[in-house]
Amino acid sequence: MNILITGGTGTLGKEIIKQLIGAAQINVISTKAGVRFAQGVNVIEADVTDFNSLQTVVGAADVIVHCASNPADAKRVDLDGTRNILAAINKKQFKHFIYVSIAGVDKSQYPYYVVKREVEKIIEAEGIPFTILRATQFHDFVLYRMIKPFDNAKGLTIPAGLKFQSIDITEVAGKVRQLVEVGPNNEIITVGGPEILTIEEMAAVYLDMSGRADSFKTEMMPGERFDMLRSGINLCGDNRFGKITWRQYLKNNDQF
Repeated sequence: MNILITGGTGTLGKEIIKQLIGAAQINVISTKAGVRFAQGVNVIEADVTDFNSLQTVVGAADVIVHCASNPADAKRVDLDGTRNILAAINKKQFKHFIYVSIAGVDKSQYPYYVVKREVEKIIEAEGIPFTILRATQFHDFVLYRMIKPFDNAKGLTIPAGLKFQSIDITEVAGKVRQLVEVGPNNEIITVGGPEILTIEEMAAVYLDMSGRADSFKTEMMPGERFDMLRSGINLCGDNRFGKITWRQYLKNNDQF
């Protein structure tokens, strides 16, 4: 089996590669020269936005795990890039297209989510075996995007009212590995973390795990992304897949 992974240099992509090593021939697309992975992983310099660079590597793939994404340039990278990949697939041999999406993309007008949902639709309409995996925000996202940027020597002031059902990246990668093993179901699957917490609850755990006695402040920060994360559309309480809690994640995070 020949597996192609896009977005393999991202945090999730790296973990997926780690979990799939030894299961098949793994090819990874990268726009950067000189990228190296473990033995048995073949890195090919290509760009999802450049159809000509994709033809050979995509045409040889039996399974594609599509993680490549860019919220700042979603139409070109996510939408046009996916169209390029789909156009280069050899449908006579192709077995499974796995697309990593986000929980709630079908419920929001947040621009990045609108594009992600459009990507889902073109995959569904392509006539190839597929699985779309929607996941809630990663623990990493909450820590490095929603808490740490607001933490400085003067204290912690976080955006108020956000809610998360965050999940560990290793568990999402494990679900991808499982999908590779069992094959396509031509459906959308949603997975979330084990608990639903407010950003205030998560900040309190963060300070506690940091051994800090100081408190935090909240501020109603404007912005479409904050509004979306306050709305609750990013939650999926009926799909609690992950087992690693927010506190366990922080405890196990060597860089925390």
